[in-house]
Amino acid sequence: MNIEDMTPEQLREYATAKEARRENLTAHYMDRATGEAIDPKPKFTMLDCKQPYENDIEFEGETYRVDMRRIKSREFIRMFAEFQDYERKGEDAPISCALALYDFVFGGKVDNKVCEVVKAKMGYEDFEEIMRIENELFNHLEVKN
Repeated sequence: MNIEDMTPEQLREYATAKEARRENLTAHYMDRATGEAIDPKPKFTMLDCKQPYENDIEFEGETYRVDMRRIKSREFIRMFAEFQDYERKGEDAPISCALALYDFVFGGKVDNKVCEVVKAKMGYEDFEEIMRIENELFNHLEVKN
């Protein structure tokens, strides 16, 4: 019978039978019982491996993986020196300097995770809470020469 001529019930029955055959074959070659529950998401991937240039920072029950190569870059040193110039003058740095610095250091995965944590906690991305967390992460960075 052609699939185009099958009724929805026949298609469902055909799909169920195909899935059962696939499961039996997989179970046979994977040496497990048929129908045994398997976790569809692997427990470990290569993305979970910590690279030598990454530093895990734990804060308030969450772990943030920071790429320390950014801290060693010349661009970071320029941005941080500008930030420190304000401190030497006894002035507060403009928020744009802090944002640029934190965006550079935590941009990408860390910033996304901080935003997810804040959104889960507060229901929206609260700027002050994000800055509080990123400020603490920044203070916990272990920069070695």
